[in-house]
Amino acid sequence: MGVVTLDQVEGQIARGFRYLHFSPEIEELFRKDYAAERVRLAAIWGVIGIFIYDLVYFGDHTMLPDVFTGLFTVRFLVFTPFVIACILAVRRWPDARLYDVLAVAIAVLGVTLPMAVATQSASPYLFVYQNGNSAAFLFFVIALRPRFFAVLSGLALMCASHFTTTHLTGAFDDVTYSGIITFYLTLSIFLAVSAYFWNRRTGRIFSIS
Repeated sequence: MGVVTLDQVEGQIARGFRYLHFSPEIEELFRKDYAAERVRLAAIWGVIGIFIYDLVYFGDHTMLPDVFTGLFTVRFLVFTPFVIACILAVRRWPDARLYDVLAVAIAVLGVTLPMAVATQSASPYLFVYQNGNSAAFLFFVIALRPRFFAVLSGLALMCASHFTTTHLTGAFDDVTYSGIITFYLTLSIFLAVSAYFWNRRTGRIFSIS
C-alpha cells in the first residue's frame, strides 16, 4: 500500500487525468480507498436518507390524500427495505463499482416510486409535490457522492423518470411542464459540474501511505 505516492498521482494529473481515471495500478488502489470510505459512511447516510425520505409521509398525507395508501407502501415497504439491503450489501462486498450501481439505483427508485403513485392522484397540489424530488437529486450527488460517470448516469435516469411521471399525471399544461423540465435540467447541470470538480479534487488529494 506504500507503492503509490502523491507525487505519482500529481504527475499523472499533470500529464492528463483523462476521463477522471488513473493508470491501472493507481486506479485499483484508488478504488479500494474510495470503497473503504464509502462503506464507512454508508450506514450514516443511509439512516439520514431513510429518515428524510420517510419524513415526507406527512406531506403525502396532506397533499396527496387520495393515494396516501400507495405512497405509504412505496416509502415504508419498498424504498426503506431496499436502502437497508443496499447498506448491508456494500458492507458485505466493499467494491467501488457496486457502491456506484447501488447509489444510482437508490436515487432512481427514490425519484420514481412516489411520482409513479402520484400519477393516479387528482390532487391540486401535484406541482408542489413534484418539487420535492429536487431533494433526491441533491442527496444523490452531495451525500451519496458516487464517482462522476455514475453521477451522470444517475442524473440522466432521474430526469427521465421524473419527466415521464410528471407527464403521466396529466396535471400540467405545456408551459408548466416545460418549466419543470428546465428546472430539473438546470439543477442536473449544476450538480454534474460540481461532481466533476469534486472528483478531480478527490483525485488530486488521493495518496496512499
